[in-house]
Amino acid sequence: MGHLCSYYLKSTVYVLNSTVHLSILEQASPRFTPQFLFETLDTLLGLIIFAVIVGDVGAMVSSMNLVRTMYEEKLDGCKRYMNFRKVHPLLVRKIVHWYEYSWKEGSAKVDESTIAESLPSRLHGQLAVHIHMDTLKKVALFQDCEATLLYELVLKLQLQLFSPGDYVCRKGDIGKVSYSYIFLLNPK
Repeated sequence: MGHLCSYYLKSTVYVLNSTVHLSILEQASPRFTPQFLFETLDTLLGLIIFAVIVGDVGAMVSSMNLVRTMYEEKLDGCKRYMNFRKVHPLLVRKIVHWYEYSWKEGSAKVDESTIAESLPSRLHGQLAVHIHMDTLKKVALFQDCEATLLYELVLKLQLQLFSPGDYVCRKGDIGKVSYSYIFLLNPK
């Protein structure tokens, strides 16, 4: 994003610089009709290109603001709900930190379940295999498994996020879910 802004800034400086130089150096006015038409078309084309660029930048900023606004509305709704239910301040702070963390990490900006629901099952399977298969093969438990079993496991994977300090499991709990994928991504 910063690289793109740098290009726009440089082009704006160039245009302003050129405009100043052209107004200082008197340009000869067109004498013939073809010259006049060329100058008119050239000016209109420049204005149209400038309008398209400004419009695209405006649309991009509006889109980013919309995503941020939706996130803030969700956070505000959660805060109102917790206030209504008189949730303990420590838990409120933990939940707000979770929202902030998910925004910074980008997980609040993309809803994987919505993407998965919008794709046909076969295409969703191919996407899941592309994203998760290499990581699953690195888990010692699954290194000797057949590709078809790994494929089925990849299709069963579900994203579960935990905030820092959460217990994933406790000693003595009966295991119903494998969290080795999480430990692989965040070894401590």
